[in-house]
Amino acid sequence: MEKGLRHTMCNLGDIFVDKLECMWGSAKESTRGIKLTYNIRQLKNKKKDAEIKICKRVLEIREKDPGHEIFKDEELSALFIEIASINYDLDTNIKERDERLYPAGEVVGTQCA
Repeated sequence: MEKGLRHTMCNLGDIFVDKLECMWGSAKESTRGIKLTYNIRQLKNKKKDAEIKICKRVLEIREKDPGHEIFKDEELSALFIEIASINYDLDTNIKERDERLYPAGEVVGTQCA
């Protein structure tokens, strides 16, 4: 059965809301991907900073007392724990971003209408 102009005009609000919902879902997914990419970049920078701090601390310890066991240093241990936490967050964000970019068995990108 063909829908006429009268039917379209009567249901224009529903049509508009359907299109808006479709667009809103796409926009929401897109911003989540942008946020993940931003987080990944930020975590990589944090990791570099922590690695630099570790290097500086190891050199500091070696200069003061070459015979000192570096793994017994509390500050160094805290830095290693920080790097482990950063690595976990980084891996989680990368995995989520990859799942969003390359969903298994799905066509990438959906279109409204």
